[in-house]
Amino acid sequence: MPASTLRAAIFLGLGSLGALGTLCAPRAEEFASWSHHAELLINTSASGGNTAVTVTGFPLLVRLTAADFPFSEAKGKGEDMRFSSAAGRILDFQIERWDSANGTAEIWVEMDTVKANTAGQTFKMHWGNAGARAWSNGGAVFDNATGSVGVWHLGGSGQRPNSAPNGNPAFPHDFSGDGSRPGVIGRADTLGGGNPASYLDIGDGYAALDSGFTFSAWVNPVSGSQEIRILDLGNGAAQDNIAVARLAGSETLAFSVRNGSDASKTITADGALASNQWQLIAVTVSGDKAVLYRNGIPVVSETLTRTIPHVYRKENFLGKSNRPGDGFFQGKLDEVRLEKVPRGESWLKLSYENQRPDQNVVSFKNPIGCAQKFAAPADTSVAEGGSLDLIGTAQCADHWLWSAASGPVPRILDPEVKILHVTAPRVSGDTVIRYQFTATYGAQAKSGVVTVRIRETIPDPDYTLPADLTWDGKDALILKPEWKPQTFKALDARPLHYVWTAPVLETDTAVTADGLKLFPTAKQARMLVRLCVDNGGAEVCREIQVWINLSPVALRANPSRGGKPRNGSRPRWDASGRIPFQGNSAIFSGP
Repeated sequence: MPASTLRAAIFLGLGSLGALGTLCAPRAEEFASWSHHAELLINTSASGGNTAVTVTGFPLLVRLTAADFPFSEAKGKGEDMRFSSAAGRILDFQIERWDSANGTAEIWVEMDTVKANTAGQTFKMHWGNAGARAWSNGGAVFDNATGSVGVWHLGGSGQRPNSAPNGNPAFPHDFSGDGSRPGVIGRADTLGGGNPASYLDIGDGYAALDSGFTFSAWVNPVSGSQEIRILDLGNGAAQDNIAVARLAGSETLAFSVRNGSDASKTITADGALASNQWQLIAVTVSGDKAVLYRNGIPVVSETLTRTIPHVYRKENFLGKSNRPGDGFFQGKLDEVRLEKVPRGESWLKLSYENQRPDQNVVSFKNPIGCAQKFAAPADTSVAEGGSLDLIGTAQCADHWLWSAASGPVPRILDPEVKILHVTAPRVSGDTVIRYQFTATYGAQAKSGVVTVRIRETIPDPDYTLPADLTWDGKDALILKPEWKPQTFKALDARPLHYVWTAPVLETDTAVTADGLKLFPTAKQARMLVRLCVDNGGAEVCREIQVWINLSPVALRANPSRGGKPRNGSRPRWDASGRIPFQGNSAIFSGP
């Protein structure tokens, strides 16, 4: 069976059009089963993609928003979406994101041909079939046969899938919990560059890049003093590396190749990697010719002194170098692609113009009608430590945003959503916080405020310490807090965190399950010991004064207070696990 026939047979088994009652692709005339369709325009003239050469097999990005598409007419995850060419041929596509609740979607459609310098090319989008099954297929859009090796849309959680068939996923290392943020296209990954630093491991392989090479990515870097690698493919330091980097302390984009350990010249493009802004960078190699691009424009073209070798590579990363001493990428990455063909200037120019947020390449021929509707959610309440969703309505809006109106509003990580997930903070007494929901319709903005009452339901810890006392220093002494019943009830919801401090402490100590243990001492002193406890809310602090009197007197309460702290060194651990509190700021804390 020819490869093209086999691919078609496999693809046909991936989706089903329930209204047709068969596991096969629809013919154009059968789209009568879909209740809605719209005609889309592709503009490659000077006012759009501005491309001079026709490209084929191009993944075209289609963005949908609530301002131009009625999400309520389609299935909840876009399962009924279909695309066809002007001639009626069914087009493969991949849904990168479909968020009907927030009214946004990004879809990659494989166009067999995108004509150069024309504003009138059309294709169709179909939706509205309750029986249709999902047809999204990234492997059909980003096929190995057309050059794709790695296509990582990035963002999300867990490993980042590779849309290229049989390609390695990208495995995140040491990512923080909020690493996925809004990007140029859907979500993006935020790499921190801390210790430990976050990066993406893209697995083994990448041998077949000697016949052609293209790397592209949307990057938004943070300025830094160290050299960083955006891409590093290789077998360790200075071995078979293909590297795309930012030179130390600069905004210079650099590219280099190693054939074994023999390095090529480094090709550089000054100012091609601006800090704190999004840009689409690309590097292409054909034979010994390398070209560096920024935002679809070639900025440097030079001849490599060493060409890319055909070699299996085991150490391959996004945001991490194979060379010790290099820094880690800090900033955001989105839509990373690695291809075994050298893409041309028109392809990369069209990619930038199509993918930029303010693109003019794809539009509706006839705008779809949409009835405007706006509403902020109703006032509500939640117990401290609990959570809820605030759902705003902004039908047909161009943009929407959540912001803090008043009160102790927790940090809003992702404000540009319709559904805001709120985790109530700890409060002392019932507390009111207010959020503002704003939507824009052209030049008009509409806003509404929602009041959220946080109910105090978790009591703060309550306890007492022994009365002030005198100690002869001979036998160990335990300063034990006495817990009130409500504290143990609060432990069902929140663990205790405690901190012991002492301005002057002339004895070894250890924290036990009972309290702070003071070991025997031969020093005479007056100590003010302080304990602060919290369970996620306000600290509750108590103090006790201990007078170490080496005279043979009984342990007794001592109502006197005072004592002058003495300067000293910072506390250090000793071999026994005790802390000799020698200074004027000795601290021990526990979970």
